[in-house]
Amino acid sequence: MRWVILASSLLFIAEPAGAEITARTPDIGIASPKAYELLEVVSPSDELQRQLVQNFQKSFNQGLENDPKILTLEKRKPGLIASIETTVAAQLKIVAPAEVVRLQNVLAAAYQQLLTEEDMDVAIAFFKSPAGKRAADKMKAGGQEAIDSMRQNGSLGQDLSKSMNKAVDSASTAGLEGLSAEDSAAFVEFSKQPASYKLIVARSQILAVATAEAQAMTQRIAEKIGPQLASAMQRHMTSK
Repeated sequence: MRWVILASSLLFIAEPAGAEITARTPDIGIASPKAYELLEVVSPSDELQRQLVQNFQKSFNQGLENDPKILTLEKRKPGLIASIETTVAAQLKIVAPAEVVRLQNVLAAAYQQLLTEEDMDVAIAFFKSPAGKRAADKMKAGGQEAIDSMRQNGSLGQDLSKSMNKAVDSASTAGLEGLSAEDSAAFVEFSKQPASYKLIVARSQILAVATAEAQAMTQRIAEKIGPQLASAMQRHMTSK
C-alpha cells in the first residue's frame, strides 16, 4: 500500500517546492486561505481523491491477486478475491475524503512556511493560465505513467524516496516536452520569478514532508479498512 507515497507526490509535480522547510510534518491549522487556493489550483481535491483511490485499488488488487495464500483460499472458495476487492472499493469511498483533507492541511502548512503571499499569488496566476494548466496536466500524466510503470515491474515502493523522486523527475520531464512557443515563453517568464526559484530549491525537503505524511496515511488507511476486510473474508469463507 506504499503506492500512497507516489500518489501524494502528484500534488507537488507542478511545483518542485520552496525554501526553509523541515523534513518533519508541519503543524496543521496555521495555513492561510492563499495556501489552500494554491493547492486547489495545482491539484483539485476531487481530482486528488480520484487519484488516491485509483492508485490504491490498482496496487492493492495487484498484490492481492499475486498472494499465494489468497490464491489458495480462492481455489477453496471461489469469489474471495472479488469479495475483498469490492469491500476495499467501498471502504475507500468512506475513508478517502478525510485522508485528502488531512493531506491538504499538511501541504498547505508546508507552503505557508516556504512561500510568501506574493509568491503564492505568482504561482497561482501561472498555474491558472492556459500555459500553466497545460504544463500541470502534462506533469501529472507523466508522474502517473511513472507510477504505473513501477507498479508493473514490481519496483513501486521498494525504496520510497527513490520511487517518489523517480515519479517527480518523470513528471518534470513530461511538463517540458513539446511546449509550444507561447507556452515556452510563459514558462520562461515564470521561471524568472522568485517564487519559481523557491519552489525549485526545496524540492527535496517538501518531498520528505510528503513521504512522512504518506507513510502515516498508509498506516491509517490500513487500520481503518483492516477490520472490514477481515469480516468480508470470514463471511465469504464460511458462507454456504
